[in-house]
Amino acid sequence: MLVNASTRFKKGRPKNFIPDGYDENGKYEPAHDVIRQIADSGANPTLALTGIIMTMFDVRTNLSNQVVDEVRKHFGEVVYKTMVPRTVRLGEAPSFGKPIIEYEPVGAGAIAYNALAKEFIARHPEG
Repeated sequence: MLVNASTRFKKGRPKNFIPDGYDENGKYEPAHDVIRQIADSGANPTLALTGIIMTMFDVRTNLSNQVVDEVRKHFGEVVYKTMVPRTVRLGEAPSFGKPIIEYEPVGAGAIAYNALAKEFIARHPEG
């Protein structure tokens, strides 16, 4: 519920980066436009897009790298430096009812999410 939020993070998949956000007619609206509309409506005037997290990143594909480059070019410093890779274990963890840091604590996914948490804390020291 963005009306009660102070910030909004967007998770983006390099394979098909399409920010979520549709209007009442099913027309696509990028997430940052939805945030601006909520803020402009007065429902939550302080709401802001403060982070984009690139997930399901596959270093082996040119497409992933191209999309990340485009997103970074468009959004700049809003995009977190940490990218969460696409891994089999990240896909399996929810079916076992565990977060990745419990399911495979030394795997690439858990390492990336731990790095992301540290980057988040560094960006938002006020808690």
